[in-house]
Amino acid sequence: HSLEDRVVKQFLRQRSGGDARGSRHLPESDVSGPAPTFQLVSKRPLKPSDDECRSNPRARSARLRAAERTAAPAQDLRDGGAA
Repeated sequence: HSLEDRVVKQFLRQRSGGDARGSRHLPESDVSGPAPTFQLVSKRPLKPSDDECRSNPRARSARLRAAERTAAPAQDLRDGGAA
C-alpha cells in the first residue's frame, strides 16, 4: 500500500502545482509549468478510525487522498506524468 500511496501522492503533487517550486536555495525564476489540473482537498491523507480498524483489520494501512479537478486542460502523461 505504501508504494501505491507514494505514486498517488507524487501524481497529485505534480498535477496540483506543488512541484512548481524549485530549490529554496536558488533564486526565484519566472518559469512556470502547466496550469494545475487538480486542487488538493487536504494536505494529509484521511486514515481509518480506531473503530474501523477494529471492525476491519485490513483497513489499518488504507490512506484516502482527495483532489478536485480544475478547469485547466488535461496534461499529457508523456509531458511529466509519473503515472
